[in-house]
Amino acid sequence: MEHSKQKLLISLLVEFSNSFSKQINESAINQEMEHYIKRTVQDFVERQYRGSVFNKEFKKMVDKVNHAKDNENLVLNYRSDKLWTEISELSKKTTSFANAYSIIDLLGKNKDAFF
Repeated sequence: MEHSKQKLLISLLVEFSNSFSKQINESAINQEMEHYIKRTVQDFVERQYRGSVFNKEFKKMVDKVNHAKDNENLVLNYRSDKLWTEISELSKKTTSFANAYSIIDLLGKNKDAFF
């Protein structure tokens, strides 16, 4: 995956992590996933993975979150769900950079509208 796409994904992951942390849901799976997401996103930011290492770690995260959503009743609020959908689509290469940048712009301008 190109470096510019990795940087975009990290920006979206940071937004997703922040949004997910602000959710009010006390279920065990949500608490477990909140810790996992925070730790994993922090690793992406601090370690600055590149190339195949980034791809491998990113795929692990996408698979784990999608599995929790599909099989373990992980709950995402509207904003977190929109962000995760965009992240998942980018990981499959089925969406354009323009869509992702539009979401970042929207989130930057209307943060309070999603809560």
